[in-house]
Amino acid sequence: MGRRLKILGFVLNLICFFQMLFWIWPQIPVLSLHQILETPRGLPHLDRSREDLQSLIHQLRKRGCRPFFPGDHYEGDCQVLLSFDDGYDEHFSWVMPWLEKEKWPALFFIPLHMLAEEGSEKGLLQKKSLGYHYVGAHGLDERSIPELMKDLGHDGLGRALGEMRQTLQKRFERKVDWLALPKGEMEKSAKSLIRKHFLYYFGVDGGRMNPLLKRGFQDRLMLQPDTTREEIFTYIDRSNPLKRREVWLLTAFWMLFNLFLLFRTKQLDRAKNRHKNKEIGKIRS
Repeated sequence: MGRRLKILGFVLNLICFFQMLFWIWPQIPVLSLHQILETPRGLPHLDRSREDLQSLIHQLRKRGCRPFFPGDHYEGDCQVLLSFDDGYDEHFSWVMPWLEKEKWPALFFIPLHMLAEEGSEKGLLQKKSLGYHYVGAHGLDERSIPELMKDLGHDGLGRALGEMRQTLQKRFERKVDWLALPKGEMEKSAKSLIRKHFLYYFGVDGGRMNPLLKRGFQDRLMLQPDTTREEIFTYIDRSNPLKRREVWLLTAFWMLFNLFLLFRTKQLDRAKNRHKNKEIGKIRS
């Protein structure tokens, strides 16, 4: 009985250890936004208002949060990565200048078909506005990775990803190591192609970013027009393991189980010693 209990204790402690390790792994909340308009159009569009973005940044600062970017040093406090998808005109004309004024650099994922003609007034504005921020790729057009794989084939998609990255790097004169999956969709057979050209590729499944990973999949929370401020800050708070209920519940279970294990093991040892002493007494008598 004692041996089986010790084996059970070892197995459960191992499970708890790895689960706890997974939960306390560093996590960076990543918010995914789209159009920022003075007057949002509402669903099915993903617009949010300028006033909403301004309020969000001010509340983040009030909570002691600061901007994060892939490659930054993780310091364990409230660090938030803001990302903007689709390269809308409003991103260049208002969002980027305003965020620069607020000293909050963000990551802008731009599909190739949203690039203005190089040298044009709009093209110059795009290049100038992005000077303070970071740029990532967001596909060739509105097609997802599975749709591109179907249309271009495996080798064609590989060439398209490489050309897309080179085009963005040449236009903005900086490295482009990040890709936001168009429509948030992934093709399993395309993973090796994406990893060949990009360090990180981002989804929108409501997860977070692991800053210790050198490359691979990272996740984000896509803000819908009806996503409340409470939902946003709950998502941000849960990136801190000390603010997650399941971490405390597992810790309490782990401690109680080990106390029980210690108590039960001592009980069995005492019973074993009593039995042993009784046997010795019988032999002597």
